[in-house]
Amino acid sequence: MPSSAALLSRPRQLLILGVLGLCGCVRLGPDFQAPGEAWSRQWRSPALEQASRREQSPDLREWWQVFNDPLLDRLIAAADAGNADLKVAGLRVMEARARLGIAESGRYPQLQQASADSLYFNRRQSGGSNPQDSHFWQHSVGFDVGWELDFWGRFSRAIESADASYFAARANYEDVLVLLHAQVADTYFALRTTEARLQVAKQNARQQQRNFEITEKLFNSGQNAELDLQQARTQYLGTLSTIPSLEDQLQRTRNALALLIGQPPGGVPQLAASDGLIPLVDRAVLQDVPASLLLRRPDVRAAELNVAAQSALIGVAESDFYPSLTLLGSIVWSADSLDGTPRSLDLIGGRACAGICSTMARSATTCECRMRGCSS
Repeated sequence: MPSSAALLSRPRQLLILGVLGLCGCVRLGPDFQAPGEAWSRQWRSPALEQASRREQSPDLREWWQVFNDPLLDRLIAAADAGNADLKVAGLRVMEARARLGIAESGRYPQLQQASADSLYFNRRQSGGSNPQDSHFWQHSVGFDVGWELDFWGRFSRAIESADASYFAARANYEDVLVLLHAQVADTYFALRTTEARLQVAKQNARQQQRNFEITEKLFNSGQNAELDLQQARTQYLGTLSTIPSLEDQLQRTRNALALLIGQPPGGVPQLAASDGLIPLVDRAVLQDVPASLLLRRPDVRAAELNVAAQSALIGVAESDFYPSLTLLGSIVWSADSLDGTPRSLDLIGGRACAGICSTMARSATTCECRMRGCSS
Protein backbone atom coordinates (compact mmCIF):
# COMPACT_ATOMS: atom_id res chain seq x y z
CA MET A 1 0.00 0.00 0.00
CA PRO A 2 1.43 3.41 -0.86
CA SER A 3 2.61 5.55 2.02
CA SER A 4 1.06 8.83 3.04
CA ALA A 5 3.96 10.77 1.54
CA ALA A 6 3.34 9.15 -1.82
CA LEU A 7 -0.32 10.14 -1.77
CA LEU A 8 0.65 13.76 -1.68
CA SER A 9 2.60 14.29 -4.84
CA ARG A 10 4.98 17.18 -5.29
CA PRO A 11 2.65 19.31 -7.47
CA ARG A 12 -0.12 18.87 -4.97
CA GLN A 13 2.21 19.87 -2.16
CA LEU A 14 3.22 23.00 -4.04
CA LEU A 15 -0.43 23.80 -4.67
CA ILE A 16 -1.34 23.48 -1.00
CA LEU A 17 1.67 25.53 0.07
CA GLY A 18 0.73 28.21 -2.44
CA VAL A 19 -2.83 28.34 -1.17
CA LEU A 20 -1.61 28.55 2.42
CA GLY A 21 0.79 31.31 1.41
CA LEU A 22 -2.00 33.32 -0.14
CA CYS A 23 -4.27 32.70 2.84
CA GLY A 24 -4.76 35.97 4.67
CA CYS A 25 -2.99 38.05 2.03
CA VAL A 26 -6.27 39.59 0.88
CA ARG A 27 -8.33 41.47 3.44
CA LEU A 28 -11.51 42.97 2.15
CA GLY A 29 -13.10 46.00 3.72
CA PRO A 30 -11.70 49.33 4.91
CA ASP A 31 -8.96 49.71 7.50
CA PHE A 32 -10.27 51.77 10.38
CA GLN A 33 -8.65 55.12 11.06
CA ALA A 34 -9.52 57.20 14.07
CA PRO A 35 -11.44 60.34 13.07
CA GLY A 36 -9.70 63.64 13.58
CA GLU A 37 -10.09 67.32 12.82
CA ALA A 38 -7.47 69.14 10.77
CA TRP A 39 -7.68 72.32 12.83
CA SER A 40 -6.72 70.49 16.02
CA ARG A 41 -3.23 69.75 14.65
CA GLN A 42 -2.41 73.45 14.23
CA TRP A 43 -4.12 74.59 17.41
CA ARG A 44 -1.69 76.03 19.93
CA SER A 45 -2.47 77.56 23.29
CA PRO A 46 -0.73 77.73 26.68
CA ALA A 47 -3.47 75.64 28.29
CA LEU A 48 -3.15 72.93 25.63
CA GLU A 49 0.62 72.82 25.98
CA GLN A 50 0.28 72.56 29.72
CA ALA A 51 -2.27 69.76 29.39
CA SER A 52 -0.01 67.82 27.01
CA ARG A 53 2.64 67.45 29.70
CA ARG A 54 1.70 64.22 31.40
CA GLU A 55 4.26 64.61 34.14
CA GLN A 56 2.44 67.69 35.41
CA SER A 57 -1.03 66.16 35.29
CA PRO A 58 -2.29 64.90 38.65
CA ASP A 59 -3.59 61.38 39.12
CA LEU A 60 -7.38 61.66 38.91
CA ARG A 61 -8.27 57.98 39.17
CA GLU A 62 -9.00 58.32 42.90
CA TRP A 63 -10.11 61.92 42.93
CA TRP A 64 -12.38 61.47 45.96
CA GLN A 65 -9.33 61.10 48.23
CA VAL A 66 -8.84 64.86 47.90
CA PHE A 67 -11.67 65.27 50.44
CA ASN A 68 -9.75 63.17 52.99
CA ASP A 69 -12.93 61.48 54.23
CA PRO A 70 -12.41 57.84 55.31
CA LEU A 71 -16.16 57.17 55.25
CA LEU A 72 -16.40 58.28 51.62
CA ASP A 73 -13.49 55.96 50.78
CA ARG A 74 -15.29 53.03 52.44
CA LEU A 75 -18.55 53.80 50.62
CA ILE A 76 -16.84 53.85 47.22
CA ALA A 77 -15.03 50.61 48.03
CA ALA A 78 -18.36 49.03 49.00
CA ALA A 79 -19.90 50.28 45.73
CA ASP A 80 -17.07 48.74 43.73
CA ALA A 81 -17.73 45.40 45.40
CA GLY A 82 -21.53 45.28 45.43
CA ASN A 83 -23.05 47.55 42.77
CA ALA A 84 -25.30 45.60 40.39
CA ASP A 85 -24.70 47.78 37.32
CA LEU A 86 -20.95 47.40 37.73
CA LYS A 87 -21.31 43.62 37.93
CA VAL A 88 -23.36 43.60 34.72
CA ALA A 89 -20.69 45.68 32.97
CA GLY A 90 -18.03 43.24 34.21
CA LEU A 91 -20.01 40.28 32.87
CA ARG A 92 -20.29 42.00 29.51
CA VAL A 93 -16.50 42.30 29.46
CA MET A 94 -16.29 38.55 30.04
CA GLU A 95 -18.85 37.97 27.29
CA ALA A 96 -16.85 40.10 24.86
CA ARG A 97 -13.68 38.21 25.76
CA ALA A 98 -15.45 34.90 25.12
CA ARG A 99 -16.68 36.17 21.75
CA LEU A 100 -13.11 37.15 20.92
CA GLY A 101 -12.01 33.59 21.67
CA ILE A 102 -14.76 32.24 19.41
CA ALA A 103 -13.64 34.57 16.62
CA GLU A 104 -10.01 33.50 17.02
CA SER A 105 -11.02 29.87 16.66
CA GLY A 106 -11.73 30.60 12.96
CA ARG A 107 -7.98 30.39 12.34
CA TYR A 108 -8.06 26.69 13.11
CA PRO A 109 -9.90 23.80 11.40
CA GLN A 110 -13.63 24.30 11.79
CA LEU A 111 -14.56 20.62 11.27
CA GLN A 112 -12.96 18.11 13.62
CA GLN A 113 -14.71 14.78 13.71
CA ALA A 114 -13.50 11.45 15.05
CA SER A 115 -15.09 8.11 14.17
CA ALA A 116 -14.45 4.50 15.09
CA ASP A 117 -16.04 1.16 14.21
CA SER A 118 -15.45 -2.45 15.09
CA LEU A 119 -16.62 -5.66 13.44
CA TYR A 120 -16.47 -9.11 14.98
CA PHE A 121 -17.71 -12.31 13.30
CA ASN A 122 -17.73 -15.74 14.92
CA ARG A 123 -19.16 -18.88 13.37
CA ARG A 124 -19.29 -22.27 15.00
CA GLN A 125 -20.06 -25.49 13.12
CA SER A 126 -21.09 -28.82 14.53
CA GLY A 127 -21.68 -32.16 12.90
CA GLY A 128 -20.28 -33.32 9.58
CA SER A 129 -17.04 -35.03 8.91
CA ASN A 130 -14.72 -32.10 9.57
CA PRO A 131 -16.44 -29.25 11.47
CA GLN A 132 -14.38 -26.03 11.65
CA ASP A 133 -15.06 -22.88 13.58
CA SER A 134 -14.19 -19.51 12.05
CA HIS A 135 -13.99 -16.00 13.40
CA PHE A 136 -13.02 -12.61 12.00
CA TRP A 137 -12.53 -9.14 13.49
CA GLN A 138 -11.80 -5.73 12.05
CA HIS A 139 -11.22 -2.36 13.78
CA SER A 140 -10.81 1.10 12.30
CA VAL A 141 -10.39 4.61 13.68
CA GLY A 142 -10.68 7.76 11.61
CA PHE A 143 -10.29 11.50 12.04
CA ASP A 144 -11.75 14.05 9.62
CA VAL A 145 -10.64 17.67 9.37
CA GLY A 146 -12.21 20.51 7.41
CA TRP A 147 -10.52 23.90 7.26
CA GLU A 148 -11.96 26.94 5.52
CA LEU A 149 -9.04 29.15 4.56
CA ASP A 150 -9.08 32.81 5.44
CA PHE A 151 -8.50 33.71 1.80
CA TRP A 152 -10.49 36.96 1.77
CA GLY A 153 -9.71 38.00 5.32
CA ARG A 154 -13.12 36.98 6.59
CA PHE A 155 -11.88 35.50 9.87
CA SER A 156 -9.18 38.13 10.42
CA ARG A 157 -11.78 40.88 10.06
CA ALA A 158 -14.07 39.04 12.48
CA ILE A 159 -11.18 38.85 14.97
CA GLU A 160 -10.52 42.56 14.46
CA SER A 161 -14.17 43.36 15.14
CA ALA A 162 -14.33 41.12 18.22
CA ASP A 163 -11.10 42.62 19.54
CA ALA A 164 -12.46 46.16 19.20
CA SER A 165 -15.73 45.08 20.83
CA TYR A 166 -13.79 43.62 23.74
CA PHE A 167 -11.91 46.86 24.37
CA ALA A 168 -15.17 48.79 23.94
CA ALA A 169 -16.72 46.62 26.67
CA ARG A 170 -13.77 47.41 28.92
CA ALA A 171 -14.20 51.12 28.19
CA ASN A 172 -17.91 50.82 29.02
CA TYR A 173 -16.96 49.13 32.30
CA GLU A 174 -14.66 52.04 33.11
CA ASP A 175 -17.44 54.45 32.16
CA VAL A 176 -19.84 52.74 34.58
CA LEU A 177 -17.11 52.86 37.23
CA VAL A 178 -16.56 56.59 36.76
CA LEU A 179 -20.30 57.31 36.89
CA LEU A 180 -20.70 55.10 39.95
CA HIS A 181 -17.97 56.91 41.86
CA ALA A 182 -19.48 60.27 40.94
CA GLN A 183 -22.98 59.17 41.98
CA VAL A 184 -21.77 57.77 45.30
CA ALA A 185 -19.87 60.97 46.09
CA ASP A 186 -22.75 63.20 44.97
CA THR A 187 -25.30 61.21 46.99
CA TYR A 188 -23.01 61.23 50.01
CA PHE A 189 -22.62 65.01 49.80
CA ALA A 190 -26.39 65.39 49.40
CA LEU A 191 -26.89 63.20 52.47
CA ARG A 192 -24.48 65.27 54.55
CA THR A 193 -26.07 68.49 53.30
CA THR A 194 -29.56 67.27 54.20
CA GLU A 195 -28.38 66.18 57.65
CA ALA A 196 -26.90 69.64 58.21
CA ARG A 197 -30.08 71.37 57.01
CA LEU A 198 -32.19 69.15 59.27
CA GLN A 199 -29.97 69.91 62.24
CA VAL A 200 -30.18 73.66 61.57
CA ALA A 201 -33.98 73.44 61.16
CA LYS A 202 -34.34 71.66 64.51
CA GLN A 203 -32.14 74.23 66.22
CA ASN A 204 -34.16 77.07 64.70
CA ALA A 205 -37.39 75.37 65.75
CA ARG A 206 -36.20 75.17 69.39
CA GLN A 207 -35.13 78.80 69.38
CA GLN A 208 -38.36 79.94 67.72
CA GLN A 209 -40.40 77.87 70.16
CA ARG A 210 -38.65 79.65 73.03
CA ASN A 211 -39.31 83.01 71.32
CA PHE A 212 -42.99 82.10 70.83
CA GLU A 213 -43.37 81.15 74.50
CA ILE A 214 -41.82 84.47 75.64
CA THR A 215 -44.02 86.45 73.23
CA GLU A 216 -47.11 84.59 74.46
CA LYS A 217 -46.33 85.43 78.08
CA LEU A 218 -45.77 89.07 77.20
CA PHE A 219 -49.08 89.15 75.31
CA ASN A 220 -50.96 87.60 78.22
CA SER A 221 -49.50 90.22 80.52
CA GLY A 222 -50.50 93.01 78.15
CA GLN A 223 -46.97 94.07 77.26
CA ASN A 224 -47.05 92.96 73.57
CA ALA A 225 -49.56 93.31 70.78
CA GLU A 226 -51.37 90.36 69.20
CA LEU A 227 -49.50 90.97 65.91
CA ASP A 228 -46.18 90.07 67.56
CA LEU A 229 -47.75 86.88 68.92
CA GLN A 230 -49.10 85.82 65.53
CA GLN A 231 -45.78 86.54 63.80
CA ALA A 232 -43.87 84.41 66.34
CA ARG A 233 -46.44 81.62 65.95
CA THR A 234 -46.25 81.70 62.13
CA GLN A 235 -42.45 81.67 62.11
CA TYR A 236 -42.33 78.75 64.57
CA LEU A 237 -44.94 76.65 62.71
CA GLY A 238 -43.30 77.38 59.34
CA THR A 239 -39.97 76.06 60.60
CA LEU A 240 -41.67 72.97 62.07
CA SER A 241 -43.31 72.26 58.69
CA THR A 242 -39.90 71.99 56.98
CA ILE A 243 -38.64 69.25 59.31
CA PRO A 244 -40.83 66.36 57.97
CA SER A 245 -39.89 67.13 54.36
CA LEU A 246 -36.20 67.20 55.29
CA GLU A 247 -36.54 63.92 57.15
CA ASP A 248 -38.26 62.36 54.14
CA GLN A 249 -35.54 63.67 51.84
CA LEU A 250 -32.90 62.29 54.20
CA GLN A 251 -34.49 58.83 54.15
CA ARG A 252 -34.74 58.80 50.35
CA THR A 253 -31.11 59.85 50.06
CA ARG A 254 -30.08 57.02 52.40
CA ASN A 255 -32.04 54.53 50.33
CA ALA A 256 -30.39 55.79 47.14
CA LEU A 257 -26.94 55.48 48.72
CA ALA A 258 -27.74 51.97 49.93
CA LEU A 259 -28.75 50.90 46.42
CA LEU A 260 -25.57 52.36 44.95
CA ILE A 261 -23.36 50.30 47.28
CA GLY A 262 -25.37 47.14 46.62
CA GLN A 263 -27.39 46.96 49.84
CA PRO A 264 -31.16 46.83 50.36
CA PRO A 265 -32.92 50.15 51.00
CA GLY A 266 -32.79 51.28 54.57
CA GLY A 267 -30.05 52.27 56.94
CA VAL A 268 -26.43 52.27 55.82
CA PRO A 269 -24.22 50.63 58.47
CA GLN A 270 -21.21 52.70 57.40
CA LEU A 271 -23.05 55.89 58.46
CA ALA A 272 -23.75 54.74 62.01
CA ALA A 273 -20.42 55.85 63.49
CA SER A 274 -20.05 59.06 61.47
CA ASP A 275 -20.19 62.58 62.82
CA GLY A 276 -22.20 64.03 59.93
CA LEU A 277 -19.67 66.63 58.80
CA ILE A 278 -19.61 67.76 55.18
CA PRO A 279 -16.20 66.96 53.59
CA LEU A 280 -14.38 70.03 52.36
CA VAL A 281 -11.29 70.59 50.23
CA ASP A 282 -8.55 72.70 51.77
CA ARG A 283 -6.89 73.80 48.54
CA ALA A 284 -7.41 73.43 44.81
CA VAL A 285 -5.25 70.90 42.99
CA LEU A 286 -5.92 71.80 39.36
CA GLN A 287 -4.89 75.21 38.12
CA ASP A 288 -6.41 74.61 34.69
CA VAL A 289 -8.76 72.08 33.10
CA PRO A 290 -6.60 69.75 30.94
CA ALA A 291 -7.90 69.44 27.42
CA SER A 292 -6.36 65.97 27.20
CA LEU A 293 -8.91 64.70 29.72
CA LEU A 294 -11.34 64.44 26.81
CA LEU A 295 -9.27 61.59 25.38
CA ARG A 296 -9.33 59.82 28.75
CA ARG A 297 -13.11 59.72 28.92
CA PRO A 298 -14.22 56.08 28.73
CA ASP A 299 -17.40 56.88 26.83
CA VAL A 300 -15.40 58.63 24.08
CA ARG A 301 -13.03 55.67 23.76
CA ALA A 302 -15.97 53.23 23.77
CA ALA A 303 -17.67 55.14 20.94
CA GLU A 304 -14.50 55.08 18.85
CA LEU A 305 -13.96 51.35 19.47
CA ASN A 306 -17.57 50.58 18.53
CA VAL A 307 -17.02 52.37 15.21
CA ALA A 308 -13.86 50.30 14.69
CA ALA A 309 -15.79 47.08 15.36
CA GLN A 310 -18.48 48.00 12.85
CA SER A 311 -15.84 48.99 10.29
CA ALA A 312 -14.27 45.52 10.51
CA LEU A 313 -17.66 43.90 9.99
CA ILE A 314 -17.79 45.55 6.55
CA GLY A 315 -14.96 43.26 5.46
CA VAL A 316 -16.79 40.24 6.85
CA ALA A 317 -19.89 41.18 4.85
CA GLU A 318 -17.91 41.83 1.66
CA SER A 319 -16.22 38.41 1.86
CA ASP A 320 -19.65 36.78 1.51
CA PHE A 321 -19.74 37.94 -2.11
CA TYR A 322 -16.81 35.63 -3.00
CA PRO A 323 -16.44 31.83 -2.93
CA SER A 324 -14.97 30.14 0.11
CA LEU A 325 -12.03 27.74 -0.15
CA THR A 326 -12.04 24.70 2.14
CA LEU A 327 -9.44 21.97 2.61
CA LEU A 328 -10.68 18.53 3.64
CA GLY A 329 -8.58 15.67 4.97
CA SER A 330 -9.02 12.30 6.67
CA ILE A 331 -6.75 9.91 8.54
CA VAL A 332 -7.92 6.30 8.89
CA TRP A 333 -6.21 3.50 10.82
CA SER A 334 -7.50 -0.05 10.29
CA ALA A 335 -6.52 -3.54 11.35
CA ASP A 336 -8.08 -7.00 10.93
CA SER A 337 -7.42 -10.65 11.75
CA LEU A 338 -6.87 -11.95 8.22
CA ASP A 339 -3.54 -13.66 7.68
CA GLY A 340 -1.14 -11.66 5.58
CA THR A 341 -3.06 -8.40 5.89
CA PRO A 342 -0.94 -5.72 7.59
CA ARG A 343 -2.25 -2.92 9.66
CA SER A 344 -2.67 0.20 7.58
CA LEU A 345 -2.61 3.94 8.13
CA ASP A 346 -4.27 5.77 5.27
CA LEU A 347 -4.04 9.51 4.68
CA ILE A 348 -6.82 10.79 2.48
CA GLY A 349 -6.20 14.48 2.14
CA GLY A 350 -5.43 17.38 -0.08
CA ARG A 351 -8.95 17.85 -1.38
CA ALA A 352 -9.77 21.46 -1.95
CA CYS A 353 -13.27 22.55 -2.76
CA ALA A 354 -14.97 25.85 -3.26
CA GLY A 355 -18.55 26.39 -2.32
CA ILE A 356 -20.23 29.20 -4.25
CA CYS A 357 -23.48 30.37 -2.75
CA SER A 358 -25.99 32.90 -3.86
CA THR A 359 -25.54 36.12 -1.91
CA MET A 360 -29.30 36.59 -1.90
CA ALA A 361 -29.87 33.64 0.45
CA ARG A 362 -26.44 33.21 1.98
CA SER A 363 -27.43 34.27 5.45
CA ALA A 364 -29.72 31.26 5.86
CA THR A 365 -27.94 28.52 3.85
CA THR A 366 -24.23 29.23 4.21
CA CYS A 367 -23.19 26.03 5.93
CA GLU A 368 -25.54 23.84 3.97
CA CYS A 369 -24.40 25.20 0.62
CA ARG A 370 -20.73 24.87 1.48
CA MET A 371 -21.10 21.24 2.51
CA ARG A 372 -23.13 20.49 -0.62
CA GLY A 373 -20.46 22.08 -2.80
CA CYS A 374 -17.69 20.02 -1.16
CA SER A 375 -19.47 16.71 -1.27
CA SER A 376 -18.96 16.17 -4.99
